[in-house]
Amino acid sequence: MNKRKIKKFLRNEIHAVDSRMIKIWGFIFICMVSLNSCVNDRSKNPLSWDQAQWIWHPDVASDATNRFTYFRNHFEYNGDHEIKAYFTADATARLYINGKIIRRKVTRYHPSKVRPEEIHLSKYLQQGENEILVLHHNWGDIKNFQRDEIRRAGMMFFAPDVPELQSGWKAAKAQHFTEHEQQIIGVTGGLRIRFPLIIDGSQMHEPLDWRNAVDVENGPWTMSHDIYPKAQREEFKAVQSLIAAGMIEYPAEFKLSEYNLRNDVRFPAYMNQAAYNPKPSLASQFEKLLKAGSAQFSLKAGQTAFVTYDFHVPIHGYPSFEVESDKPGVALSFGYGELNVSLLDGSHHVNAETGWIKTDGVVGQFYGDRYITSGNKHEIIEIPEERTERYITVHFTAVEDTSITLHKLGIVKSQYPVDWRGSFDANDEIIDQIITLSKIHAEVTMSDVYVDTPGREDGQWLEDTRLRALIAESWTGNIDLRYLTLAHSQESRVGKGKFLSFAP
Repeated sequence: MNKRKIKKFLRNEIHAVDSRMIKIWGFIFICMVSLNSCVNDRSKNPLSWDQAQWIWHPDVASDATNRFTYFRNHFEYNGDHEIKAYFTADATARLYINGKIIRRKVTRYHPSKVRPEEIHLSKYLQQGENEILVLHHNWGDIKNFQRDEIRRAGMMFFAPDVPELQSGWKAAKAQHFTEHEQQIIGVTGGLRIRFPLIIDGSQMHEPLDWRNAVDVENGPWTMSHDIYPKAQREEFKAVQSLIAAGMIEYPAEFKLSEYNLRNDVRFPAYMNQAAYNPKPSLASQFEKLLKAGSAQFSLKAGQTAFVTYDFHVPIHGYPSFEVESDKPGVALSFGYGELNVSLLDGSHHVNAETGWIKTDGVVGQFYGDRYITSGNKHEIIEIPEERTERYITVHFTAVEDTSITLHKLGIVKSQYPVDWRGSFDANDEIIDQIITLSKIHAEVTMSDVYVDTPGREDGQWLEDTRLRALIAESWTGNIDLRYLTLAHSQESRVGKGKFLSFAP
């Protein structure tokens, strides 16, 4: 073969190879685009609602009273599509995405109609791996005006466009919460569905025993998708003024030990019965907290210091604080007060000279929370139970000599998300003050369906919710709460003319 023929042959072969390679690469490109479309455009093949599954911990009884449980899952996200998820739980739960709180609670419901929260998931996600974490609180076999005892604990996180989240859930006992069954006892003697919480900060840093979550079969829930409740409007509110600070003398029944600090649920009673001894030196330290600073003080083993603050208005939400101790085991005990003067008998619930507040005067006995420090430098803590307060007292109990710094104290205000669209000016200072207080009151107690007002059972008091819904409509132009209230009242019927919740 001469050189001319060889060159022609090579040109033809190269052209043929180029053509084949173009076809091959074109085929591969089409396949990759198709595959990517199939993977990312999940909306073409979403999961159906009948595939939504409730899950639970394999080793925790579904009717266990006052138990905290974690659920966790991971999935990959590449950021090129929108995702919605639907979240609910029985009894209640808070949702974290990549460590950030997205929902602090789920909206109350009747078991025959569970309305999940609709989560616009995409705005909370990051490129690559994402973590979904749920802290579940099971109330147990407890009846209230909204729900009967025939139910089982469970959690549901359903993302129709993310099939991989249908499996792979892990569950673990939240070991830093003291397990007990002591409910708050109301001022009239009835049981509330709230519990005093004791949280051991040192246990928060211990490894968790993760188990494969199990599906809940034949649960008592019926899913409903006609109304998606709104997320609460939340913001941190710091304490506003100091009432008093000093040292505490507990009654003889109080026995100081690490075990008792972690297990004795009678601590709110000790706080109520204690002798409060104000000390100007401590008061001057706690005043510094109000000026964007920190309160620093030291305690000897066995001593208890206290501080009592005023928020100036009643606030509903989640107590929040930041603390530092150079030794683990310092107990911070929280007591809450709502009123200055009792509307029933005119007695005072606040002693402005000593700092004592009657923490069981509105809600009832055992109304309080406790956190035990880990000693791991700066601790940022939020109590995962709703409380209502105008006044807050904190007791600091040391088992050994220690130094303590309180960096922050307040409440994450959690309210029905109203938007005041109008204004009122009577050109009269007293009337304007009444209107301002009325708006604050309406906001704090906007709905017992939506806000677990701990001063009453967590039920749907129709005489309350109807008025709150009307206020939301007339003062803010918001009719969503009326829809929710009407639906709940209809579902709460237990017979002809009767409701689970009290009618007016």
